[in-house]
Amino acid sequence: MSAKERNVTCDIFDAGKADPACPALIVGNREVGFSDLDSAVWGAARHLHRQGARAGMVVALVFRDQVLLACALLGAMRMGATPIVLSPNLAAREREDLIAAADAGFLFTDDRRFVSATVPSFGFDAASTQNGTPADELFCEYPDGFGQIIAGSGSTGKPHLMPLTHRMLRARNQTLASLFPVGPGRRFMLVSPLYFATPIDRMLGSLSAGATCVAWDQKTDIAEAIEGARPDFLHLSVLHAELILRSAARRPGFDLSAIEMVSIGASTVTEDLRRRLRDDLKANLHINYGTNETGTVTFAFPDDLRAARGVVGRPAPGNRVEIVVDDDAPVAPGQIGQVRVQSPGQIEAYVGNASPDRFRDGWFYPRDLATWSEDGQVIHCGRSDHMMILDGLNIYPVEIEGALEEHPAVREAAAFSLPHRVRQDIPVCAVVLADGHTATEQELRDFARERLGVRYPRHVLILDALPRNPQGKVIRGELDRLLRDKLAIGTAPAQPTADDFVSILARVTDNKRRGVAALKFKPPASPRLERLTQWRPHLESRAFPCPPRADLLTFPPDIADKAAWIQHVLDIARDILLLAAFPCFDHFHLIACSPNPDDEGIMKTLVLLPGLENLFPGTIDQALREATSCAGAMAARPPTEENREWLLDRIRRQSLPRLSRGNRTNTSSVAVLHAARQKGIPFRHLGMDVHQLGWGAQAKIINRSSTASDPALAVRLTTNKRVTTALLRQAGLPAPVHHVVADTAGARAAAEQLGWPVVVKPADLERGEGVEVDVTPDRIDAAVSAALELSPGKQVLVERQVSGVCHRLFVAFGQLLYAVKRLPIGVYGDGTSTVAQLVAAAVRADRQLLPWERSKIRPIDDLARRALAANGLTEESVPEAGRFVPLRRIESTRWGGVDEDVTDCVHPENLRVALQAARLCQLEVAGIDIITDDISASWTETGAVINEVNFSPLLGGGDISRSRLGEYVSRLMEGTGRIPVEVFVGDERAMEAARTWVATLKAGGTAAFLTGDTVTLGPDGEDIPVAVDGLPGRAAALILRRDVEALALVVQSDSLLNAPLPLEGVDAVHHVGDPATTLAGAMPAQRIAQLQNLLSIWTWPD
Repeated sequence: MSAKERNVTCDIFDAGKADPACPALIVGNREVGFSDLDSAVWGAARHLHRQGARAGMVVALVFRDQVLLACALLGAMRMGATPIVLSPNLAAREREDLIAAADAGFLFTDDRRFVSATVPSFGFDAASTQNGTPADELFCEYPDGFGQIIAGSGSTGKPHLMPLTHRMLRARNQTLASLFPVGPGRRFMLVSPLYFATPIDRMLGSLSAGATCVAWDQKTDIAEAIEGARPDFLHLSVLHAELILRSAARRPGFDLSAIEMVSIGASTVTEDLRRRLRDDLKANLHINYGTNETGTVTFAFPDDLRAARGVVGRPAPGNRVEIVVDDDAPVAPGQIGQVRVQSPGQIEAYVGNASPDRFRDGWFYPRDLATWSEDGQVIHCGRSDHMMILDGLNIYPVEIEGALEEHPAVREAAAFSLPHRVRQDIPVCAVVLADGHTATEQELRDFARERLGVRYPRHVLILDALPRNPQGKVIRGELDRLLRDKLAIGTAPAQPTADDFVSILARVTDNKRRGVAALKFKPPASPRLERLTQWRPHLESRAFPCPPRADLLTFPPDIADKAAWIQHVLDIARDILLLAAFPCFDHFHLIACSPNPDDEGIMKTLVLLPGLENLFPGTIDQALREATSCAGAMAARPPTEENREWLLDRIRRQSLPRLSRGNRTNTSSVAVLHAARQKGIPFRHLGMDVHQLGWGAQAKIINRSSTASDPALAVRLTTNKRVTTALLRQAGLPAPVHHVVADTAGARAAAEQLGWPVVVKPADLERGEGVEVDVTPDRIDAAVSAALELSPGKQVLVERQVSGVCHRLFVAFGQLLYAVKRLPIGVYGDGTSTVAQLVAAAVRADRQLLPWERSKIRPIDDLARRALAANGLTEESVPEAGRFVPLRRIESTRWGGVDEDVTDCVHPENLRVALQAARLCQLEVAGIDIITDDISASWTETGAVINEVNFSPLLGGGDISRSRLGEYVSRLMEGTGRIPVEVFVGDERAMEAARTWVATLKAGGTAAFLTGDTVTLGPDGEDIPVAVDGLPGRAAALILRRDVEALALVVQSDSLLNAPLPLEGVDAVHHVGDPATTLAGAMPAQRIAQLQNLLSIWTWPD
C-alpha cells in the first residue's frame, strides 16, 4: 500500500503534537485536548480489541454521547477496523438491515437499548476510554480494509452503504483545508450530531488540520451554544439554520457576524433562507453542494451568491463537474442536464455493487439536475427522479419553487407531482408562508400560472413547515400523503381522517403485536354505510377470499351505525395488510364497543386481531390509520372503475410503503398459508418469513415453498447457474453447454465456438432474470453488457441455444406436483376478434383484479409487434379460436408469461431426471426447468436440457399453481396439524377438571400438557419451568415444543384480554360453574362479559 494509504488518524495526532493541550473536541461543557483525545482513542482501541474486534473487521457504532462516539470511531480506525456509524434514531429493523448489509461483526453502543439481535454487542462508556497506553497490536499504520463505511440517509430510496479508504478520507480532509483556513487555534463548529456523515467528515478534516471541532450538545439553546463556542467556522443544515433563526428571534442582538465563514449544505437552500441568514443574522454565507459519495462537489463564496438565483458555486479544488444529457454530451447554454462528478475523495462503488449505473468511467452520477450560470457556476435544479412529465413536457421542481418563492408571502416551497393515468405527472407544490403574511391557495396558484404557463402547479398546499429528515432534506413522500389526504377529505368533510384514529393499548407496553387490542375510534356523525358496503367487493382478494364472518355481536341501536362503521374500517385494514403480503386471512372482529364518557364522539372498543404474531411494532396501528383514511375517501366517491384504480393506486403508493417495514411474508408463503388455513391448519409466523404450520408434535416448518428438510447448502448449489450445471453434468443429467465470461470479447469468442445464435444470461440470477435468447453477432455486445449489469458477481453465461420453450416441473416430496409450459405473455384467439381487440379485452379484465393478482399484460408496444411479426401476425389479424398469440419472444420475470398445464403430458424419463436433479441438489421441494419442444417426448429423443434447478420455487402465483396448493399442503402434513386443545374456565374447580382431562389422555397414550397463568404441568403432573408469565405466553411457548401432543388451558384471569391470543382456535370451552360467580374475585363484571364474548368466537367452527 502506498504512503497515501497511511492511517488517516496519524494525520490527526501528528497535527495535535504542535500543541497537545489545545482543545481537539468540545461538546457542551466538555473539552478534550489533543493529548487527552489521543489517550482516549488508545483506550477505545484497547476496549474494541479486548472484545474481539480486529483490523479489517467492520464495527457498527450506535451512540448518543458524541464524545464517546468520536473516541470509538477514531479507536476503530486507528486499529485498522472499519467503523460504520448508525444513527440512534433508526428503527430497530433499519439498524439490523444496515448491520447485515455492511457485514458488521460487532456492535458497540453507549445505550443498551441499541443492542443488536444478530451480532455480538458490547457496551462502551467513559471507562472504555481508560488505560490508553499505545500498543503495537492496537495500531495498524497501513490498513488493508476501508477507513469508514457511510450509511446513506435513504431519502431517495433504500439507503446505500459507501466504503471510503483512508486515501479518500484524507482527500476529503484536504478539500476542507483548501476551502476553510482551518488550523491550530481555529474553531470549526457543527450543529448536526456526529452520527451523521457530513459532521464526521468535517470533524476529521478540522482535527487533521490541528483545529478544534466544536459539536452542539443538542441540549442547550442553539443560539446560546454558538455564542458560547465563539467559532471561526460554522457549518449548518437547512433544518438547523431555521432553528437558529427561530432562536435568534428570542435573543435581541444575536447575529452571526463574528463568524468568519458560515456554510450551509446537505439539501436545497432556498433564496429566502439565504436572504434571511444574510440580512437577519448578518452571516458571511457560503453554500456547499456535495454528496456522501464524493464529499464536497462545489463551493460558493459570498460574491458568487450574487451572480444568479440557486447557484451552489464552482467545483472544489481537485474536482471535475460536468452537466450532461443522456448520451453524456455537455448541455447547451441555459439547458438543464444531469450532474456528473469526479472527486479525489469519491468512492468507487456502493457496498454490494448496488446501483452500478451511478458509477461509469470514473464518474459518479448523483441523479441531480443542474445548469450553468453565465459566470460558470453550477445552479442546482433538484433531483432527476423528482422531474415531472406532463403531457410530454419536462417540468423541473426548481422552476415551480422559484416562481412561488418570488411571491412576497412565500418563505419556501417544495414541488412534487401526483401521478395521472393519462397525463403522467400533475405538478403540485407545498409552501410555507413568511411570518406575518397571508395568501390563499388560489392566489398562489394564479401567481404561479402567470409566470409558468402550463407548468404551473395544479394544487398548492399551505403548511406551517415542510417535513424534513434529520439532514434537513424535504420528505416528499410525506408531502404526497398530506396533499392526498387533503384532496380526498375535501370532497367529503364529514368523513374521518387518519388523524381521527387513536390507538391505545389495553396496558402500557411497547408491544403492539396484539391478538386483542383496546382501540379508540371517532366515527363520523352520519356514517355512509351504504357507500362503504358498495366498495367492499372491490378490495377483496380473488386468490385469497376471506371466509364468511361469524355472526357479529348485537350492539344497542344508538351506537349500531358507529359500530358498523368501525367494522368496515377493520375489514379495510385486513384487505390492505393482505395486499401488503401479510397473511391476514381472517376477519378482524369487533367484540366490544361503547361511548367514551370523557370524550364526546369517541368510541371505546375491544378488537380481536387474529393471526398477526410477530409483526413489526406499529404495523397494526399503521394499517388501521390507512384504513380510516381510505374509508373517508371511499365514502366520498362511488366505486367506479376510475375511482377504484385511483384508490388502489393510493394504497399502492401510500399505504403499502408505510407497511413495508413490517415482518412481511413472501407471496409464495401467503399462498401456502392460505391453503393451510383452508384445510383448518393453524400457522404461526416465527420471523424472517419462516412459519410453523400446526402445533406441537404435529408441526412443520416452511419458508415460501421450501421446508425445514431443504438444507442451506442447497441454496449454494442452485443459486449459481454455472455450479448447478456442472453438478448436473457430473451426475449424467442433461444440462446446457455454456461458457462463463466476464466481458464482450470473451462472450463473442464463446459464441463462435458454440455456434450462433446463443443464449446470454447472468450467471448468478434465477427465475429468468436478465435472460436473452436468439442472440446474434450484432446483438451480443448489448446482451452481455445488460447481463453484466444485473449479475451480482459480474459473470455471464454464453449458452448453446436449445430448441424449445421452458417447462417448469414443480416436484415436491419425491413426486411431481404439477408441470406447466411457460409461454410468453400473450392472448388466445377466439376466431372473431382482432389481436388488438383481444389484447385490449385482456388488459381490461386484468384491471379488475387487485394489483398483485394481475398479469403483466399491457397494451401493444414495439416488442409485441415484433413478436407478432415473427408469428406472421399483425394487430389487425384475427387468429383462429384457441390459437395462442405471443406478445413477447420468451417468458421472463420482467414481461411475465402464460402457463399451460402439461402435468399429464410429462414423459416418464423427463420426470425421472427432474426428480433426480432435485435429489442431487438435496431439495425436498424444487422447480426444475426443462427446455424442450415436446415435454411428452423423452429428453433422449428431443435433446432437451435441464436449464435450472430452483430452490423454493414460486408457488401459488397463477391459477394452475394455486389449484395444486391443497395437494402440496396435504403432502406436507397429514390432517389439520392441530393437537387437541380444550379450555377450562373458572376457579380451582376448573384446574381440577383440566388435570382430570390430562390424566385421561395420558392413560390413552397421549402426552398432554396443562398451563394456566402461573403454572405449567407435564403429562405426569410434573412442574415445567417456563420463562414467561401469563396464560397466552405459556400456551404459545408450549405449541412450539415437539413433545406436546395435547394441551389444556386454564382461564382464571383476564390475561387473554391483555395479550395476543396464543392459538387460532380451540376445540372446546368448558365453563366450570357460572363465570359471573367463579371469576368475580378476579376481574370486574364488564371484563367477565368481554372475556365471554372473546371465548364465544374462539372455538373452531363445527
